Amino acid sequence: KDKPLQHKYACVVYLAVSPLFRRKGIATQLYQHCEEIIRSLGFTHIYLWASMEDTALEEMSVKVGFQKGKVYRWMEKRLMRSSS
Repeated sequence: KDKPLQHKYACVVYLAVSPLFRRKGIATQLYQHCEEIIRSLGFTHIYLWASMEDTALEEMSVKVGFQKGKVYRWMEKRLMRSSS
């Protein structure tokens, strides 16, 4: 309440294109439309998560102005229901 945030961040979590339609500029168009919406909502920054194995997504992200950030490792644990 005292200090409003200087920046407002949005995260692009998934941007998917069917394998049959990849390498045709569709992901770039989808991303650009997302950015227009995000900007119109007053966000000042966008970040995204990308698999290190997805070189096409990395190339597209750099093409639309993203800079490579730090490398993180995704860790996951499946929670099993107790049998009680």
